[in-house]
Order: sequence, then C-alpha cells, then structure tokens
Amino acid sequence: DQNGKTVSDTDFAGRYRLVYFGYSYCPDICPVDLQKLMRGLAAFEKSDPARGAKVAPIFITVDPERDTPAALKPFVSRYHPRLLGLTGTPEQIAAVAKAFVVTYNKVPGSAPDRYLMAHSQLAFLMDPDGKPLALLPLDDPTTDPDEGAPPAQGVGSGPGAARRRMAPPGVPDPATWGNRDPALPPAAADEIAASVAGGRVRRRR
Repeated sequence: DQNGKTVSDTDFAGRYRLVYFGYSYCPDICPVDLQKLMRGLAAFEKSDPARGAKVAPIFITVDPERDTPAALKPFVSRYHPRLLGLTGTPEQIAAVAKAFVVTYNKVPGSAPDRYLMAHSQLAFLMDPDGKPLALLPLDDPTTDPDEGAPPAQGVGSGPGAARRRMAPPGVPDPATWGNRDPALPPAAADEIAASVAGGRVRRRR
C-alpha cells in the first residue's frame, strides 16, 4: 500500500470493500471518479458513522511502473483519509485485475514516461466476504442521461465509454450483472451503494 505495507484480501474480512482501479497520473477520469466515490462515502459515514467505518475504500493502480507507494501516498490522501492505495509488481496487478474482470493497456504519449493507461472504468462494492454486491455507476446523477448504462449491442457511448467497456472476449462485462437479487445484500449494502452512486446501482445476479 502507500505506506509500504503488504496487503492481502483477508485484511478486509468482515468489511465492505469499495474498489476502484485507476492510476495517479490520469489527467482527467480517475480524479473525478474518486472525488465522486469518496464524497458519497463521506456522506454515508456522516449519516451512519458506525456502518460507514465498516466500508474500506480501496484504489488499485493499473500503472505499477509509476505508481510506487511514494507516488500513491499524496494521491490517495487528497480524496479520503482512509482511502488505501495499492500497487505491486506488474504480475500482481495483472492477477487482481483479472479477478475483477478489469482490463488495461498502455497508450504511448509524447515521451516514454508520459504514457496514458486505458482501463475499465468501474467501481465495485464487495460484501464482507469479498463477494461482489453491486457495480457503482460513475456518471453524474444530476444529469438525465445515464452515462454509465451498458451500450446497445456493445457499442460504447457517453464519456469514458471505451474505458468502461473493456472486458475481454468471452468474459461477461460486470456492467451486465443485472438488478438486485433479494437474497443477496443486507439493507446496509443498499444504503452504501445508493449513497456512493447517487441512487444508481446495478445489482449482481
């Protein structure tokens, strides 16, 4: 993490996990997404401090080459005091991204160290057992169009659609997980998701 500590999934047992993949050198999308997500989490913490404390916000870089612990520390501190920034070897990042069906690739820039990272633009709410509960749309809830809606027939639309829809062939896009399963989350998960996502939530079937 940003403090140089080795972290594993078991460290979050018993807590909800709010997980977002991105990179600190992102010029536009990632900072805006994190600001929205952490603002929502802060609102939930304010309304219910006890349950808010049970949500672990996690940022996982897709750019381990530049996102060292030293680079992540000031970045995550801008958004929330408890936001955990995770990095690792390229192999470790690839493994965790695959587990979340998140894809990414390097886009060359004007210089070798000025590249961009194209990546899936998704935020996940995981339950205390580490199982997926919901996808949190990263659109603007104050606008009429749902920028986070799945595109018709696989054709992207809306801001950042190319980054949102990058599931590899044969792997279901998490955005198609569907609507609420009554057997799944407790009411707390609904409140967390609604608070963070501004009321727009896709439930996992």
